[in-house]
Amino acid sequence: MVKSSDECRIAACVAAERAIATGGQAIRNELARLEPVVRDGGFFPCCDHGVPSDVSRPAFLDYARRLAQMTGWL
Repeated sequence: MVKSSDECRIAACVAAERAIATGGQAIRNELARLEPVVRDGGFFPCCDHGVPSDVSRPAFLDYARRLAQMTGWL
């Protein structure tokens, strides 16, 4: 869930964690949903309590690469 206003921006990390666990298109959809808020500097996507055990290494690397590309880190 992403909410935006002039004073506060909030996004739930749980949806991103579930998308990473699902992989593939779910990762692309979640990052596309969050992209406007990320680009605006209002949210940094992360796994707030660590990476869940059901997230595969390839799925996490795909998420990290796409996030790095979106933010200009890569």
